[in-house]
Amino acid sequence: MGCTSGGLIDERVILLFKNMDITGDDEHVVFFSDDNIAAICSTETGNEKNLGRKTSLGLSRKGVFIGGLDHHVDYEPISDGNQNKISLAYMTVLREAESFDDAYRLLRLLFEHEKIGVPDMLILSGAIKDGFVISVVEYDPTAPQKWGVKKVDKGHLVATNYPLTLPNPSLRENDPDSYIRLETAHALLTSDPSLQGIQNLLRSHENGPGQKSICRHREWIPQDDRTRYHKGMYNTAASVIFQIDRLTGEITARYIVKKNPCEQDQYDVKHLWGMNF
Repeated sequence: MGCTSGGLIDERVILLFKNMDITGDDEHVVFFSDDNIAAICSTETGNEKNLGRKTSLGLSRKGVFIGGLDHHVDYEPISDGNQNKISLAYMTVLREAESFDDAYRLLRLLFEHEKIGVPDMLILSGAIKDGFVISVVEYDPTAPQKWGVKKVDKGHLVATNYPLTLPNPSLRENDPDSYIRLETAHALLTSDPSLQGIQNLLRSHENGPGQKSICRHREWIPQDDRTRYHKGMYNTAASVIFQIDRLTGEITARYIVKKNPCEQDQYDVKHLWGMNF
């Protein structure tokens, strides 16, 4: 399982972030923005005209943020075979939701209407009546309650793929990488809750570099008399931080795509829009 995402809220700024981890080398990953949303979009290399076919990370001008944490988006294709149900739901929420409550309601409606049959986990954030909230949302169609939510309206919240609201007791043993990255991310963000602290977190090689570090790198192993990457290992392909200035209303994106964040000294910066929520 891959990806690390989260957010930080204080009186002056809201910071929302994600490292996007992938297993393949055939994905074309770009940063995309228009008048209403900014997102990381990907498709198979050679099919770049279909940008947005796969989206697991984005922010809307209304302040709605999605940071998908599972790769189950690959397993629920719709009729054209390129788009997928969860990615399409994410983009619909970014395009249409006006607030956090609206985004959560719409997300549930879309999942249930499309009868999505695989688990999912994401960071979902947005405006509420008197402020802003960051949440972890978990969905498991096999669980008794199906949906779980953990919210904060100040301080920070960070997640990997380790369940926080619909616990799976065996996951810590069966997939320890996610739990190790979660502990590391929480400790780093607690010690330095700032923009620079988040950049350091997303570049962190603690317990690595490799599968247990937040900036993830495939590991070389002997295979078939040659040394090569192990199939299925994750590598960080994009890193994004959205900054919302609560005093000026300015929204800025900082991003690195097509490489590990540790490989670029500075994040690319794009000023997006004024706050509209």
